Amino acid sequence: MFSSPRFAARAKKRVYHTHSESPFGEMREVFFSWMKNVFRICGFLIRLPFLLLMIIILYPVAVLKSFLVRLFYGAVCAQQEENEFKKHACMVLKRWHSPPAHAVHGKKTGVRPLHRRKKSLVTWRTKHMGGVIVAAGILALPFTFSNFLQELSFVRAQTALYAERGIQEFSQAKDGLGDFRLQDAEKSFQRAFSDFQSAEKNMVKINASLRALAQGIPGKGDALADGKALIAAGQDSALAGQHIARAADAFQPPFELFNVGFLTSFANMNRELKIAQPFLARADTRMQSIHEEHIPPQHLQQFSQMRSLLHALSGNMKDITDLCDGVIRIFAKNQLRRYLVIFQNNTELRATGGFIGSFALVDFVNGTIRNIEIPSGGSYDLQGSLRETVISPQPLHIANPKWEFQDANWFPDFPTSAKKLIWFYEKSGGPTVDGVIAINESVAEKLIQLTGPISMPEYGKIIRAENFLEETQKAVEIEYDKKNNTPKKFLSDLIPKMISQLQGQTQGDMMPLIRVMSDAVVSRDIQLYFQTSADQELFQRFGASGELRATRGDYLMIVDTNVGAGKSDGVMGESVGHTITLQRDGTLVAHIRIQRDHHGDRANPFTGLRNIDYMRIYVPYGSTVLSAAGFQEPPVSLFKNPPMEYHLDSDLKAIERDEKYDGAKKISTHTELGKTAISGWVITDVGESSTVELSYRLPFTAQDIMRDGYSLLLQRQSGSRIQAVVVDISVDPQWRVDWTYPQDMNTTNVGLHWETGEWNQDRVLGFTMQKKF
Repeated sequence: MFSSPRFAARAKKRVYHTHSESPFGEMREVFFSWMKNVFRICGFLIRLPFLLLMIIILYPVAVLKSFLVRLFYGAVCAQQEENEFKKHACMVLKRWHSPPAHAVHGKKTGVRPLHRRKKSLVTWRTKHMGGVIVAAGILALPFTFSNFLQELSFVRAQTALYAERGIQEFSQAKDGLGDFRLQDAEKSFQRAFSDFQSAEKNMVKINASLRALAQGIPGKGDALADGKALIAAGQDSALAGQHIARAADAFQPPFELFNVGFLTSFANMNRELKIAQPFLARADTRMQSIHEEHIPPQHLQQFSQMRSLLHALSGNMKDITDLCDGVIRIFAKNQLRRYLVIFQNNTELRATGGFIGSFALVDFVNGTIRNIEIPSGGSYDLQGSLRETVISPQPLHIANPKWEFQDANWFPDFPTSAKKLIWFYEKSGGPTVDGVIAINESVAEKLIQLTGPISMPEYGKIIRAENFLEETQKAVEIEYDKKNNTPKKFLSDLIPKMISQLQGQTQGDMMPLIRVMSDAVVSRDIQLYFQTSADQELFQRFGASGELRATRGDYLMIVDTNVGAGKSDGVMGESVGHTITLQRDGTLVAHIRIQRDHHGDRANPFTGLRNIDYMRIYVPYGSTVLSAAGFQEPPVSLFKNPPMEYHLDSDLKAIERDEKYDGAKKISTHTELGKTAISGWVITDVGESSTVELSYRLPFTAQDIMRDGYSLLLQRQSGSRIQAVVVDISVDPQWRVDWTYPQDMNTTNVGLHWETGEWNQDRVLGFTMQKKF
């Protein structure tokens, strides 16, 4: 738009105390250039009412002139007009009875017919009126042009100020949501909507012909349309934000987790989110249509952030509302839901996260905990009632040749282990459950950081996040009532108190709690399994089901299983180096180097023990092992033989049916859930290190990469404490890498390099390439 300092200052004074550029700042130069070439032709059409007014003013002047002429020259003209009238009258009478005289025999009579006289009169009046209109247009031109500039400049300033203020309010509202200041956020969204609405009203003030004229300017005309789209997107975003703030505000303080009204609050939140969904979708569409070249440079970053936020919210809102529907279902609206909750100690690693020392049976009705049972003897309480005598997986024979509930989480695929846990629980006399929830010890530490210290006066302890692990281990391993054999009674007393303090959290504590739970799901420290397929598929979609993930590309998962007892995994340091070599013939060879360091104290009864790890390395199906080193087997004397009456488990037998043992390499291989599993023992003494290396050829070639690209999925084991992962990709000089993911992957002389710190979640790497010649 035009940028007139005088009118911008007027707008500044009338609207707000600040002034800044708007998305229409470049319109000034464009309009001046256009007016030189076009306004001569269509300028008078811009203000048709004004032209009509000028005509009304000037037409009486023309009539007065005609009257004066007739007044002063009437005597002279009267005789001529009388003679002329007689001639015309005769001609009319003749024309009624015969052809006109001037047309007889093609001869001219010299007498002009009456109809030509009328035509001459009409022509005179038309020319006269045309001159008046042209004169009016010329007189109106400077006034119209000036008014055009004034209105456009004034509305431009007003609109810019309202729009910028709306964006600022929107930004403040977003920050309020992030800090869970919900009432402040809702008020900011309301003010943002009001400002965007005022800006939209100002846009309407521009005459429709002016808007059409501005949009018709080649190359720049769509700036006005982009401005309208930005304001409309701001309105929709502010409306959506109000509903999102109300959704979060559905949990009024004090926030009562798993108590009366929990599901009602969740349903209210979901309703508001569903109302916000179409507003977000419409705002996202409008924001994506705006051209960045029409945004002033000083506001471009803020605009880009707002557009990215809207796009992310719009894309995820359907998933969020689906998740809310799923939460309402699993917490048993108008029904009873019963879940088996297992607590895994990841200082003693097992495939799904850690050893199952304790569990709980929890009943939910309408979002409230109707009943919770935590056996004081923990998982061992089920030993005496197990009616099945099943042989445990061979590596577990060091601990127990009989497969029981506490060792049922053998498979890294959590749905498979959860089904086996349910089977053991029901075979031990337990009731049918609707699902299994696994929670690692590390989650409890983070939750205590939110609840604050938990007083346990009956045990003479105050549990904090810093001492939770140590005090809990002492209570359940050493200080428990050995006469009644209730080692897990401490946990059965601690967990209800933790839940009670979580229920007393204020609304401001909601966001930290959500972050803790969300991070736990991403890192697999919380895993969910449901018997109902709809619920299982929903939470699988959100990555909360803990399954071995399917992929068409490269894959690596390292699973450590501590079968030597002790809690030494809490002091083990582990690092992984993974190298992929693309050879000249197009084959791909992977080499893995894993180093484990034991930082335990020999004097500590929990960490000062030898770490005996049964390691499983999952790679793409069809991979061929080339070499293996560093694996060592425990003495045969450590393994216990199962009694003759024990039988093999059908599920385990089906999974390991093609297992093959290589004595020279001291490894076993088998197929499991579409992956090739390579297994071997890694033994590390206190204060020492162990290193294993494995090479294998991948089942795909460079030609496959050229067609589909290369991808590597690094899947983390739940509860794992691997501190570092380094990936190197070596490429033959005849190949050229075109694209990499993530962007922080570095290019080296021989290929690509990527590394990360703690392996705390799944990671994906990728690149595309082609031949140089």
